[in-house]
Amino acid sequence: MSWSWSEIKGSQIEGKVFYTWSTSGKARHVDFTVDCIDEMGITFRKQNGKMQHVPRVAAENVIENWDLYKEGQISRAELAVKNFSTSYLFGLLHGLDSGFDF
Repeated sequence: MSWSWSEIKGSQIEGKVFYTWSTSGKARHVDFTVDCIDEMGITFRKQNGKMQHVPRVAAENVIENWDLYKEGQISRAELAVKNFSTSYLFGLLHGLDSGFDF
């Protein structure tokens, strides 16, 4: 499923727990929460309590290519060139796709 920034922003996901995810299955299934999502970007709270901010433009690049990534038409490495938080974004999008049914 394709997601837009406004759909994700309006989904009331702050404080919800997600898990890292990858098509390869290599993600370590580490939990994290969405601390804040606004017009500037997304801030994740990692399992260790540290914050990871992803600017909106970097997040939107992953969001726009989500379906291609799931279909194996674009690699994580290609998406990671502009974004170092792909594990968190993939986990977020996978959680939204599955309706939080982990």
